[in-house]
Order: sequence, then C-alpha cells, then structure tokens
Amino acid sequence: MKQLFISIIVLTCTTSLVGQTALEKAFNRINVKINFNEDLLVTTNTEMIYPYAITPENPIPTLNQAYDTEFSHGKTAINSIFGMIHAKMELKGDSCEVFIYASPGISSNRMYSKCDSTLANISQNLSFGRIKKDFRYGYPLKGVTLQEAEELNSMINHYPDSTAKKLFNANAMVSYPLNLRGNVYNGCYSRCRAVVIGRNGFEFYLYFFL
Repeated sequence: MKQLFISIIVLTCTTSLVGQTALEKAFNRINVKINFNEDLLVTTNTEMIYPYAITPENPIPTLNQAYDTEFSHGKTAINSIFGMIHAKMELKGDSCEVFIYASPGISSNRMYSKCDSTLANISQNLSFGRIKKDFRYGYPLKGVTLQEAEELNSMINHYPDSTAKKLFNANAMVSYPLNLRGNVYNGCYSRCRAVVIGRNGFEFYLYFFL
C-alpha cells in the first residue's frame, strides 16, 4: 500500500483540465488536476459506477440497504456500503485495489470554527458527511451535527500536515478502517481502509482493499 500511496496522485490547481472520464470530470469540477503514475491501472468509465455492475441479479441497492437498515450481502452489500464511485484503480503487480470518490464541491463547516482546535483545523479542509455515512453513525439522511463531528474526529487517524503536503500537495489527510460487515470484495479482499485527502474544502476518498 505504501508503494501505491507514493505512486498515486498529486493535487495542483488548474482551470483547464479537460477529460471525459467520470474521475476527470469530478476533479475538473472541484478545480483539481490529477496525475497518475504509469504503473496504475485506472478505469475509464465516463459516468459514476457501482463497485459491482448493476444487473437483474444484482439490482441497485435500496435506500434502506444503503443506510444499513435493511439486510444485504455479497455484491449488493458492497454496492450498498460504497454507493456510486468515480473510478476503480490497481497497481500493476500489486495485490491491492482502490476505489476513488471525489466530493461534489466545496464543503462548508462554519459551525466547527469555535470548537476544539484539531477539529476546527481539519474542518477547513474536510467535511464529515461521507465519513459519517462510512461509519453508519448517527441518524441517516441528516447532516453532521457538531457533536457527531467531534465524536467522528476522535475515531479517525490524523496524518501530519507535512505528510499530506508531501504525498498529495494537500492540507489535510485522515484515514480509518471501513467495516465490510463480513463481506468479501472480488473474492479475496476482506479488509478496507479509507484515506481522505482534502484542501480548502475540496476532498476525495481512496478506499484501499487489502
């Protein structure tokens, strides 16, 4: 995973990124340029996709399944946990796969400005909406309260600002394990770790399967 980390992405400001893949469109929307190492294999889907293709045997997850209030398993469970993503990626010769999800736009966390200094600082670059969903935390379909943000912030791993800058030219970087609830992706991956990279309210998520 360390090799994949170093090979993966650099964030730089741009106003002219032109691309047709869903990932390029997403990063263009948040004014970010993405550079991939040639050893990375990245899907070229033009629209967002589910981890597993939607078929009559594997339909789109229901809203209740997406928020874990209705049981699901196998492919449907994996699609429920992650929802739609922008791309899938793997490193040639490495036993690791990655899902990529980019936030739809800049986040606003003004309510955190007067709280704990760690949370106030991290919230300038990251939101907690998808993190809340990943943890299946609190009430579904509702925004993140200050209390929830404080509690979630205490459960995630914070990397030094220098690490975020060095690896991704970003301002913030956090990670946390993601519970697959006993499901296995692609027949061999039973563990997943989310890494969230953010700068000035723009963020994207890397889900590493190990």
